[in-house]
Amino acid sequence: MDIDFRTYTEEFQSSFKQHLPEVWSELRKLLPELVDLDKMKFYFNNDYLIPKMMVGGAKISPTKILLAAETDRDYSELASEMRKIIFHEAYHIAQNATPEAHKNMSALENGVHEGSACVFEIEYANSNPYYAEFDQGFVDKWLPAITALGPDWTNEYRRWKFYDKETDTNHILYRLGTYTVRRALEKSDKDIIDLANLSPKEIIELAELDA
Repeated sequence: MDIDFRTYTEEFQSSFKQHLPEVWSELRKLLPELVDLDKMKFYFNNDYLIPKMMVGGAKISPTKILLAAETDRDYSELASEMRKIIFHEAYHIAQNATPEAHKNMSALENGVHEGSACVFEIEYANSNPYYAEFDQGFVDKWLPAITALGPDWTNEYRRWKFYDKETDTNHILYRLGTYTVRRALEKSDKDIIDLANLSPKEIIELAELDA
């Protein structure tokens, strides 16, 4: 296990080092395809803090996770949120959600990767991320628009994944992806752990979307 903390406090570093093995042990029981913790590397970079959250993260590779945390808080305030974000990024590893895999994916397929990780953190880390919230009105408005996007959607990927300034709408793909995954689970009677072995395209087929 290798951790690059940058400028985090000694209290944070010590507490995270104690907390991480517990979290990773729990994860490997759920997702045994994850590698041993001693083969993982974690980087901290607060450019990745999620708005309205105390933490953030990104999966870099099958053995590398980038994390972020507010540095003006004690680790005791952050432990639960750190667990949730690690669960999210670890599911990306289990599902092989890589930049290379995303290159030829549709916008909705990309969203399903994010939605899968959201549902996993909700179901198994007691999370309630605002970026996974949706209602039927949101789905009715955005599902046809997103499924109609061509392969050049990546030219504006931040608009679709994080914030669409034109409509003041956040995390469109995360929220549609979560809807699609929820629907796939309902239609198939599977658990989110089972979907880690399926591609986004296969999950969309399970969901039997109407758009």
